[in-house]
Amino acid sequence: MSIMTDSPIRFPGLFGDWAFTASSTAFHIGGKAIYWYGILIALGVLAALAFCMKQKERYGIKEDDLMDGVLWGVPLAIVGARLYYVLFYLDRFKKEDGSFDWAESVAIWDGGLAIYGGVIAAVLVCLVLSKKRGFKLGALTDLVVMGLLIGQAVGRWGNFMNREAFGAETTLPWRMQLTTVTGQLVEVHPTFLYESLWNLIGLLLILLVAGILTAGRTINGVAVQMSGRIVRHISEYHYRLLQVEFERSEGVLDASVQFMRERTAPTDAELHVLAATLMRMDPKAGCVWFAEAGGRTIRSYPRGKTPRTTEAAGDFRQRLIAATDGVSVRSHVTGSGRIQVWSMACPVTDRTGRRHICGIDFPLPEIYTCMTQSPASSGYATLFDPEGVIVYHPDSLKLGRPASDSTGLAAFRKVAATGQSVTVHAISDYLNIDEERIYYPIQLGGRRWVAGIGIPRLVIEQEIDDFHFYTVFAAVISVLFFAVLLVLAQRRWRREYDLRRHSERESAQLHLQQLLEQIDPHFLFNSLNSLYALIRCNPDQAREFTLTLSRVYRRVLERRKQILSTLAEEIDFTWQYYTLQKIRFDDRIELTSAIDPALRNWRIPSMSLQTLVENAVKHNSITGGNPLHIRIRTEGESFLIENNYTPRSDGDKESLGMGLERIRSVYRFYTEENISISVGDGTFRCRLPLLPPEK
Repeated sequence: MSIMTDSPIRFPGLFGDWAFTASSTAFHIGGKAIYWYGILIALGVLAALAFCMKQKERYGIKEDDLMDGVLWGVPLAIVGARLYYVLFYLDRFKKEDGSFDWAESVAIWDGGLAIYGGVIAAVLVCLVLSKKRGFKLGALTDLVVMGLLIGQAVGRWGNFMNREAFGAETTLPWRMQLTTVTGQLVEVHPTFLYESLWNLIGLLLILLVAGILTAGRTINGVAVQMSGRIVRHISEYHYRLLQVEFERSEGVLDASVQFMRERTAPTDAELHVLAATLMRMDPKAGCVWFAEAGGRTIRSYPRGKTPRTTEAAGDFRQRLIAATDGVSVRSHVTGSGRIQVWSMACPVTDRTGRRHICGIDFPLPEIYTCMTQSPASSGYATLFDPEGVIVYHPDSLKLGRPASDSTGLAAFRKVAATGQSVTVHAISDYLNIDEERIYYPIQLGGRRWVAGIGIPRLVIEQEIDDFHFYTVFAAVISVLFFAVLLVLAQRRWRREYDLRRHSERESAQLHLQQLLEQIDPHFLFNSLNSLYALIRCNPDQAREFTLTLSRVYRRVLERRKQILSTLAEEIDFTWQYYTLQKIRFDDRIELTSAIDPALRNWRIPSMSLQTLVENAVKHNSITGGNPLHIRIRTEGESFLIENNYTPRSDGDKESLGMGLERIRSVYRFYTEENISISVGDGTFRCRLPLLPPEK
């Protein structure tokens, strides 16, 4: 249907009687009209360009490459859009003699750009530029797609200003009311608004996905930071545990030294009680022993065994005693049979001035067993004495031996020399898996020991996986929550829409029945008026008219309750009606038809074709010099009726609208499609959608 380009635009279901009356022309320059259509398209291009310029760095696109793409892409996209439109609507650009109107084909200021052609041209430009400049096509197309959506969202409002690109007639609350060139009001889908909103929604969805991906990268970065914090946290815990435990062992030795200082000559019983007390203080201790400086006898109090006195000649304790001087604590790791032992010794002077040596032995396997029995002390740690001998390790075969792997040895030396912690990536010599290892300094006995804490990557990855899981879980729950809210809202809206639609259909059905009741007398009254005129001027034709009228009216009565008819039935009935008019007008009226046989069983509203033929006869000035030519034909899945249009000066436009409204009411009941009417170049055209045959 043809719409008045400057007609008021109303949304009666939303804003009542409010009307938008702006012209499609924005202003004039030198007598040439500048249309809102072109202005809005230009604004859409500028908005898209501004967005792409702001986002270019994220996609690795240089400013020069982007500007070259715009300078080539925009003009070629306009050419492509126009070319696509012209090719698909070629009949609109033909002159009356059938030749092609080149001037009209380039008049884009009057509207007529197909977005599909513009997209095809833009893709070709992107393809060429990516090949010439050497950047990724996907990155450029990702950016261009978002720019295209912005341009479409803005540019589609040019269709609004032109009163074009609307959809079928509808009764939805957001329907748009326009005025046709015949003065008829139509209420249609605001398709331009749908496309604008869908483009905007598409852009928001893309930005949402991009935001999710960015958030994912951010979360991954946080996870990487977390991995470092996890390693640091776990290693700090085990480091503090080792520090506390071994400082406690040093504290036990200090307690024994303090006891000896306060005694003159401790008895065996006192020493036995002291040893038992010290081993309760530190469950790791395996034996407490005492010796006099310069003496060769050592009194030992082993855990769970009978105290004994032994000769220290050649014993590791004797070597430790010899190395002990001043008040410093000395330690030594050695083997006692098959058990590696860490011993600490410290000199002390009693009240009489006699010098003694207090010592404690710690079986290295017992140290690890004791510490891992604690519920909060699981982990993988290594402790080195100042000489690099392993004192604490989960593998008993490595106890009492120096560090063997080059990574651990180098880290030990660095920490021993600087006193600063060192982090390394290594393959565990115990678990044979990747691990993060941190080496810490520990001060024991006035000397620097080194603790190495190894955290398997499996532990870190499990922590990160748990973090990702809970993050994704929270995101999914949030999406599901909003999806449920959206579904509930949509169901409520759908329920309300179905109720409204049902009510409209019931109203349409009632209206249809009323219209059918009006058709019979309407047709009869018009026919009787024609018969009356013939009786006075041509009695013979009046008799022939009467016989034909009886046959026609019989058909009317037979189809009285028939809402839809096949195309074949309608054409047959229309030819009978045409016979009546032929008797009346003779050579001043002519009817021709061209019907696709495959569509003869398709359906249209009953008596719709007869109504349109009747309107052509009723509302046109028919004379010998200006005969009425009516043409009916099928075109695709539509039925088209055309006639030359010379309106009578005394014509009743309201009557014309009533006949068309009857037809529209039937279409509104059966389908969302509707009739299309246009008047131009002295021709009245009406297109009726064909409904599929009854199954």
